[in-house]
Formats: sequence, C-alpha cells, structure tokens
Amino acid sequence: MSVNRVRRHRASVRAMFALLALTACQCATAALIFVNTTTDEFGENLFACGLREAIQASNTHAAFGGCVAGDINGNSIVLQAGTYSLTRSGNLEDANSTGDLDITSDITMGPFTGGPDKVTINGRGQDRLFHIRNATVAFYSMTLTNGDPHFGRPANENQNGGAVAIDNSAVDFNDCVLRDNKATFGGAVQAFNSGSQVTFNRSSLIHNYSTQRGGAAVLGFNALSMKFLSSTVSGNKAGSGGGGIDVEDGTLTLNNATIAYNEANYQNNAATGGGGGILANGGTVKVSNSIIADNRSHAFVRPDCEGGLDTFDYSLISNSSGCSFVGSMTSSLFDVEPGLAPLFDYGGHKPAHHPRYFSPVINTASFAAQGSAGACEAADQRGMARQGRCDMGAIQWNMNFVVDRFDDAPKDPNSAITVCGAVGGGCTLRAAIMAANAQAGVDAFSSILLPAHTLDLSILGTHEDQSATGDLDIHSQVNIFGPAAGGNVLVLGRAAVNAHQIDRAFDIEATAALVDFDVTGGDADNNGGAMWVQIPGNVLFYNGGLSGNVAATNGGGLYLAQGVFNGDHCYIGNNFAGNKGAGIFEDTDGLDSYPLNLQNCTVLNNTTPGAGGGIYVNQSQAYLDFVTIAFNSANTNHDNFGNSGGIANGGTVILTNTLISNNRAGVNGTAGYVPNDCTGNTFGQFGQNLVQTQGGCTFTGPAPIAADPFLVGNRYYSYLPLIPASLAYHAVPQNQCRDLFGILEQTDQRGAPRPAGGLLPTACSIGAYEGFEDRIFANDFELLL
Repeated sequence: MSVNRVRRHRASVRAMFALLALTACQCATAALIFVNTTTDEFGENLFACGLREAIQASNTHAAFGGCVAGDINGNSIVLQAGTYSLTRSGNLEDANSTGDLDITSDITMGPFTGGPDKVTINGRGQDRLFHIRNATVAFYSMTLTNGDPHFGRPANENQNGGAVAIDNSAVDFNDCVLRDNKATFGGAVQAFNSGSQVTFNRSSLIHNYSTQRGGAAVLGFNALSMKFLSSTVSGNKAGSGGGGIDVEDGTLTLNNATIAYNEANYQNNAATGGGGGILANGGTVKVSNSIIADNRSHAFVRPDCEGGLDTFDYSLISNSSGCSFVGSMTSSLFDVEPGLAPLFDYGGHKPAHHPRYFSPVINTASFAAQGSAGACEAADQRGMARQGRCDMGAIQWNMNFVVDRFDDAPKDPNSAITVCGAVGGGCTLRAAIMAANAQAGVDAFSSILLPAHTLDLSILGTHEDQSATGDLDIHSQVNIFGPAAGGNVLVLGRAAVNAHQIDRAFDIEATAALVDFDVTGGDADNNGGAMWVQIPGNVLFYNGGLSGNVAATNGGGLYLAQGVFNGDHCYIGNNFAGNKGAGIFEDTDGLDSYPLNLQNCTVLNNTTPGAGGGIYVNQSQAYLDFVTIAFNSANTNHDNFGNSGGIANGGTVILTNTLISNNRAGVNGTAGYVPNDCTGNTFGQFGQNLVQTQGGCTFTGPAPIAADPFLVGNRYYSYLPLIPASLAYHAVPQNQCRDLFGILEQTDQRGAPRPAGGLLPTACSIGAYEGFEDRIFANDFELLL
C-alpha cells in the first residue's frame, strides 16, 4: 500500500478511543477489536483475544484466536490496561507468530482510556516490539520498552529500530513513551525505505541506546519525513553520531521539541561521530520553537549537533559549535543555557523537562497565530493549551495558581474550584494546594508559582487529610515552583515554606515536582519532620533544602513510606529524629527498584539518639549518586540505642561517586563519640567512592577510598567543598561521571559545571561539590586565601 493513500486512522485526539468513534476512518466497515488478555498467545485460546492475535486478525482480515475478523479497510485495536510481555521466542520470521509483532495492515491501537502509564508493551530484550511494513499505523497512549533486535538475530539481519522498525509505512506516535530500547541504528525507532513517514505527537523518547547512530531515532535512506511535535528526546546514547537523532535522508522537522541530555560517542574513546543531540548526515533539518541543549559526546566536542540545520527559528541551542546554519535563524538564542528542570512527569504521564522561572525559553517562541506558518503547536506535551506567547520546547510555562500571600489561610469554600480563592482574598499556598486537589479527573494536574519569600504555615491541626489545617496534604498531581535561579539554600530572596512547628510541612500521596524552594520548621509528632511521602507518591525535590525539621519518631527531614523520592541538587541538613534516620528514613518494602534516589545532594549535620544520623534504609533500595554525607550524629544519648552516624543500611544501597565522612556515633555509657560513617552489609559500588571509616560496612567489589577528604565548610553551609589535596578531588574519570541511567552529570549541587578545573578537565570530584574551594574557616569566620 502506498503511504500517499488517504491516512484513514490518524485521529487528532485520543478521545476517539474514549468515545469508541471511528470518525478518523473514511469507511464505515472498519473493525473494532478488543484485546482482553495480556498473554502473548497465537491461536491457542479461542476464548481470549491477545495483542498478537488482534494484529493477526487485522493483517489477514479474518477471525483469529479469540479475536473478531479484521477488515480490509483498517482496524482499531483497543487494549485493556496492563503489561504485554512478548514471550514467543523466535525473531527470524515476518509472519507475526514469534518475536516482534509484524503489522502489515492499517491499524489504530491504544487503550480505551488513560495515559501511557496504563499500557506497556515489553520486549523483554528478546526482539524489537513492532515491525511495520506497507501500512498506516497510529499508536496512542502506550509505553514501548525493552526492545532489542540483537538477540538471536545474526548481524546480516536487520538489527535496527529497538522498539519499532518502519518500512515503507506511515506511523504516528501519540502521547507515547518509548524508553530503554536498544538497536544498532535507531535505539527506539528506525524509518527506512521509500516514503516512510513518522510523527511523534506529545511523546517522549528517553534512555534508548544505539550501538551505532541515532540513540533515539534514525531517519534512514529513502525515508520521507520524521516530525517531533511537542515531544521530548532525552537521555539517549549512541555509540557513534547522533546521540538523540540521526538524519540520513528525508526531512526532519522539530516544532516545540526538546532535545536534551543525549550523548554521542558513548563508550567510544575516539571522536568518530558528533552531534550529541542531532547528527545531520544528510537530508533536511527544520527547527522551530524548539530547544536543543546540554547534549554531549564522549570527547565533549560538537555537543549539540553536527551538520547543517536548514532552518532554526525561535529556538535555543546551548552549544552551536558543531552546527552550520544554512537558512533562516529568526529570533533564536545561540550558546545559551535553557534553564530546565530534570526529566520528570510534570503532567500527562510522560517524562519531560519543565522550564524554570528564570528560563530564557519562556515567552520567546513564535508570535504566529495558530494554523499559520511557523506557529507553535496548539498544546504542549501534556495536552495543555499554550497561554499567551508560547514558549520554546515541549513544555509550556503555564501556572494555574500564583501565590501572592505570605501568610496561611485555607481555600474559601465559596470560591470556584478552578481558582485559588483563599479566605480573606488572594492566594495562599494552602488554598492553592486545596484547589489543586479539587481538580477533577485521574489525569488532572496543576502548577503553582511561589513568591520569593518565606511562606509561614500557622493553622494548627494534625491528623486531618484535607490540607485545611496542619500540614499541606497533596492528593492530586501538582508542580510547585519557586522563583530562585539557584545558589545556596535558605538565603535572602529565595522561596521557602516554614511550618513553624505546627506540624510537618507536606504529606504527599501523588506525583509532585517541588522545584527551587526550601522547607523548614516542620515538627511531626510521629514520622517525617518536613515531608512524608506515601504510596502512590512520586516526588521530585530539585534545588531545595529540607532543613531545621523535627520528627518525634523517624525521618527528621523525610519519611519515605511506600513512595518514591528523587532528590536532585538538594540539601538535607540540621534535622532531628527521635528514633532513626535524622535526615531521611526509607521504609518502602522494595516496591520500587530504587525508591530513594539522591543526586548531587548533601546530607549534613543531622542528629538522632538512634541509628542513621544521615540516612536510615530500613528494608529497600537506595541509589546515591555524587552525594556527600558528612557531620551527622547517631546514638547521641550514648545508650546503645543505635549506631551509624552517616548511613545505616538494612536493605541495599548503591553508591556512585559518593563521599561519606566525618560522621559519628555516641559511645555507650560515656559522653564521647567515635567515627562511624556506615553500617550494613549490602553496599554496591560504581565509579569512585570515598568512605572514611568503613569498619561497620560490607562493600561489593573493591573497597572505597578510606581517607579524610578534607572537607571545607561549617554547619551554616548547605554544601561542603574540598581542598586541592583531597583524594576526592578529580578522582572520577570523565567517562564515569554518570548517573543511574548512564547520563553524564553536568553540574554539581550548586549548579557549577562538572567536570571543572583547567581548560580541558578530565575528571570529576567525588561528592556533591565539584572542584575545590580556595577558602579557609576560622572560628566560623570565612577568610579568603
């Protein structure tokens, strides 16, 4: 079938599934096939319809297995929620019976309702997921993961397109996530042969890997086009060129796309290819209203792109050294940082990078009216309509509620649901959170902007769950942004939430991004002095501090109970817990691979009479990447109630380039203390770690460096610099400066560059602080050397 044929199954919105309407199909006879089992079967059970069987019924236009007959005019396959693991081994046939799912007919496929977190297609690393030939296909609201066509397939066979190989076909990905796939070319998607067209609408391609080119996608020879519209390409890697996208032929179009943190030449010591974000090896590249930033190559050359960009309008690039601009460059920003928050779900169940308050991409994209040439996409990646002048990139800076009061008041019950409307007028943080909680729909989310001020909580009342008194209870997905550009926490002009000992500050049971503000003054009569995160809570805490909080039992700063906490560029210090885990107490029972993730964070000067002055991991997993844990104290009552001043591990802790030193535990029956940095049996290691006192710990692999790192600083700081003679300084080879997903770390806790030092730095420093400080401290007075 020619792809120039009318594309009957390209619906503009996912609502066609919810309404079971086939209005996108131009003929009334198209079939609707319901998949009612996640089992990968092929004709064995006549009473159930599996995904593979539904595709076979569509391909053959006949009933198959437990599926109704497909129609020659096209079919809509509706999936029930769940994970569809491809378990039928054998990947050297194209008849759909084993290995990948072979599509040769026109299909629209997706769940009845819900986002891409509801339906997952999992290749289990045994083959790619879909091979599409001579067809028109539209995917809706699915996650495609763990595809790998290398397994069991000889090198002379097609090992390209980790999730989807597209041959002479037109394919749309609408509200989809393609992650953790692997191939030779096109870690997630390869489009090749005459006329192939691919469009990504409001989708994310993250953490895919190609051994050659195109970590996320390849637009191959004789292909017609590939478009990224309100979509994100992040954290992908290629062994050669094009860490994000490789263009060999056809036309690549980016409009409101974000191409960030991808890497070319991964694990390749020679600079044989460039373009960490985009390699334009052929064809045409048109960029508008987009961000191409913070991409890298192993040799740190030609980082964001290599080759010619034919148009580059109303867009930002952070390093243009490898690009040539051969067409229009209207109102674009060159060699400028975009000011993005980390990859996270800010709404829509699709990971993306949200602009921060100070980002230059806000209100700087095209003025053009919708429908005219060069205009922004009508909706951002989350499906939110763009307000005012649109922003560059996939995510629009839209704030639903702007806090304009510094005091504490609940939402006025007479105010409309869609407004903040605090009692007494204006908008308090408490009223904004109550309004966010009231938003209807399981996929609803809200964004809140804080002022550059301390917001004081004052309404007494504990153990109620409506946010009207006591702590701030978050039940619906919310993004809370402060206005800070960065720097030290707890400083003048920075947003902070002060609970003033009335209760803890936050009780979180939803997905929440907390960005650019601090939390202090919490006082819980049980767990979680500043914050309690419980299932299904999933928190990003970025560029903020949990400081000066108290819990009567566990988790002076944070109590993590069956949820997920991602601390990134953060400070957790000067907290107290009456039992265990003065900084953090993790008690997640292994429900997530790594429920506690800390990157570029300092855990400092927390105290408890029990165990775990800095962190207590009860029975689950924690991942620490470029973390400093120092000057914390345990067993302060000197009564054998606990130990491990730094980190107590009752589960599994993975250390990557982490520094643990100068922690202490009280000596029983005396007034003295002894050095005590860690206890526990399962400390896994990657990169280079430094643990000063190792007597209570068991490490896998070679032991960490055992030395005093010579930290510079005092209890008033939120980070701890090194001195030049420190063994932690420049101890991590450049290619090991990576996080859990293998992504190169680019900044330390303060936002300073990694690696640093010299014109061509070749190594990073262990811990949250990069480089060294040329200052000394005497009796708490800072002196410049």
